[in-house]
Amino acid sequence: MYNARHIETVSGLVKPDGSSEYEARAIDTTSDGDTILITAKGKGRVETPTRSRLEGEHTFQTASKKLAWLDTVKGRHEGTYNPATGEVSIRLYGKT
Repeated sequence: MYNARHIETVSGLVKPDGSSEYEARAIDTTSDGDTILITAKGKGRVETPTRSRLEGEHTFQTASKKLAWLDTVKGRHEGTYNPATGEVSIRLYGKT
């Protein structure tokens, strides 16, 4: 585990049937100055006008020797998105 500031950009496609696909790129920066690059992709489904469910996978890359263990982590995520408020709630799971 690590604590960091997070900035992310997401590209998504919402289809007429209510399903979606997305790709994300993020950078985490720790208070020690270490950076972690995150790549994610996944699929979603509209459940109601104010709730979509999403799930996918993510990978990490870092040059930090202290956080080098992240380079071998294969992750999965699941969560919800509210398009009315822009609020996202995600749980991340990792496996080395």
